[in-house]
Order: sequence, then C-alpha cells, then structure tokens
Amino acid sequence: MRMSEVLDKMIENDPQLAFYMSNRLLNLSQFAKYVQPLLETQIGQSVKTSTITMALSRLQQKTIRKFDKQQFRINRLSMVTELCTLSFNKTPSTHQKIQQLHNKAMAENVYFVLSETTFEVTIISKRSFIENSETPIPKFAHMELSAIAVQFDPKYLSIPGVMASVMHKLSLQNVNLIEVASTCTEMIFYVDHSDLKLAFETVQDSFFV
Repeated sequence: MRMSEVLDKMIENDPQLAFYMSNRLLNLSQFAKYVQPLLETQIGQSVKTSTITMALSRLQQKTIRKFDKQQFRINRLSMVTELCTLSFNKTPSTHQKIQQLHNKAMAENVYFVLSETTFEVTIISKRSFIENSETPIPKFAHMELSAIAVQFDPKYLSIPGVMASVMHKLSLQNVNLIEVASTCTEMIFYVDHSDLKLAFETVQDSFFV
C-alpha cells in the first residue's frame, strides 16, 4: 500500500483527525513525525518526514474540499433556561422514586429528560420543579443549567463525526458540556448558564443554515 493511501485511510477512519485537518488545526510537520513509525511499518520502507508533510498537505486540501461538500448544517436551533441536573446511583428504590417524579412532570407538562446507564440515573428538569419536589439525595447536582437544542436533516445520519464537529467547536471556545443528550435528528447540549450565550452563538455562527 502506498503512503498516501495509508494516510488517506487514517484520516477517513478518524472523524476527529478529519475535523482537525479540514480546519487547518494540525501542525503538519509535527504530525508527520508522530505518524512516521506507523507509516514505515505499513509501507515496509523508511520515509522522510518532509515527504510525509508534503503528502499531508495535499490530503489536507482534499479533506477541506470534502468537508465543504458535506458541511453540517442545522435546521433549527433553540434554547431552554432555568434547568438543573441531578445524578444518582442506580438502585431499585431510587429508580422507583425517579419514575414517580417523571410521571409527575409529564402530568404537569414540565421539561424532563431521563437518561440511564448501567450504574447511574440522571434527570434534567426545570429547577423550580425539582426544588418543589421530593427527590433522592444526588451524587451530583448542577443547579444553573441551560440547554441548546440542535435539530438537523436525517441525511446527516450516515455521515460520521457530526456530533463531534459541534462538540469540537464548543470545546475550542472552552465551553464545558455538563450533559449531552441525543435522538435520531436532534442533539441537546447542556451547559452552565454562564456559558449559554457563547455556546449558542458558536453553534449558530458555525452551523446554522
């Protein structure tokens, strides 16, 4: 396999690397030194770092053109404020109490997001609702939360790195993502309220149609 083919495959299989390449965020000379041992193993011969750098430069232009054609665009952007998030250890007792809280929120038409992993349960809801309800003692709580909801076209479901591209933009602005939720064509990023304006404007300027 040729060196350019190895590099092309490396970039194609790594959405994060493709993002950095397409946005000119990589020091190509330094990256060439980093991948040199891998490349020499793959192609079975030694290669100069200057040659790798030149190949990366050509691939960067190709990656930029590719991303321009597939540039992620969102259809709708909205925000929700005055939220909070609570996380709990997942036990039968805690799960039952949270389910009751969820039913109450649905009956009162209150914003409520419930997510579960193997060992934890997290809820996100209106702060006023939580403060006026009985909840188990959380292992983590953030009471000054806001949400940015991003809706997009289903055509992007087959394109890798869509969520990563939004998260990268926010991380470059030093926005801390406290929670992330998603469905088929919607992503919700939960941030501290102090970061809401910066996060909203970053996503709007970068991805809004």
